[in-house]
Amino acid sequence: MDHVGPGVPMGIRKPLVLVAEESKPGRWALVHVMQAQGFEVYAASTWIETMGWLERAPFDVTVVSSSLERDRLADVLASLRRRHPAIGLILLADQDDVRSVRQICGADAIVIAKHLDPERVVEAIRALVATEFGQLTA
Repeated sequence: MDHVGPGVPMGIRKPLVLVAEESKPGRWALVHVMQAQGFEVYAASTWIETMGWLERAPFDVTVVSSSLERDRLADVLASLRRRHPAIGLILLADQDDVRSVRQICGADAIVIAKHLDPERVVEAIRALVATEFGQLTA
């Protein structure tokens, strides 16, 4: 299924991104920046909602906040990786948690300090889709 929007030539699709962030202002700031950069973006505020979206659409990248289900983070991320191994994963972690979160996620995930400029997240998404999906735009 191609996710084509205005200004995107036929046959080329925009990267499909899911943002999982419990904070409404943080979630919508990320969505706004990503949409402005040409990504097709969906948002979830809970792990249940996140997993539901992942079952319904072929996401290229999932941006996950480490604050979702903090006490079960390792289990939830392991489940996400098991059920959707091809999806690029970017984890937003508090500065103090970056090292431990990287151990949980594995080497193939990108971990970014949560309170950095959303443009860093956009750069990470571009890097993932360029590596995995060279034909995508944005």
